[in-house]
Amino acid sequence: MSSELSVSELAVAVAPVVSHPREPSEGDVDVVLRRLRNWTVAGAIKAMGAAHTGSGKHRRYEARTAYIAAALNVLAENDQGIGVLVDAGLFLRNLSGHNPLIAGGYLDLWNDAIRGTRDVFMILGAGVLREGFEDRTREYALFLREELPAGINKLPGGVFVNLTATFGLIKL
Repeated sequence: MSSELSVSELAVAVAPVVSHPREPSEGDVDVVLRRLRNWTVAGAIKAMGAAHTGSGKHRRYEARTAYIAAALNVLAENDQGIGVLVDAGLFLRNLSGHNPLIAGGYLDLWNDAIRGTRDVFMILGAGVLREGFEDRTREYALFLREELPAGINKLPGGVFVNLTATFGLIKL
């Protein structure tokens, strides 16, 4: 696997998440490509270097960005807006090792999802999952199937993403 991908290569790698269970079409790749470009400008995903590269300059992404983009595509397919996607992108970047001070125990879960060794889920909920976040209207958490977050019974609803299954669809 190359350590860097162009936006087009990233779109091809992530398109199976949008098309599953069928093979991705050119239309699927185009949808993902547009999303990636828009999400980069909005800050949901991060390109290497400047987000606004200008005409004739090609954005490059770390290969691990494919995992974040895949999870964001699942949220987008479930009608989550750009504000949610930007917040989720920041959460995923921080826990996936981009910010080791924040990642904590999440990094092990993230890597288990990439390797497919355990079923790891992300939840986006409108409410509070953990103490200390009472002033937030959206809460994100990773958890194992066997270990639901304590506050989940207080949520009226949410979006669950099976990261292990989602990451298994990526074609890197």
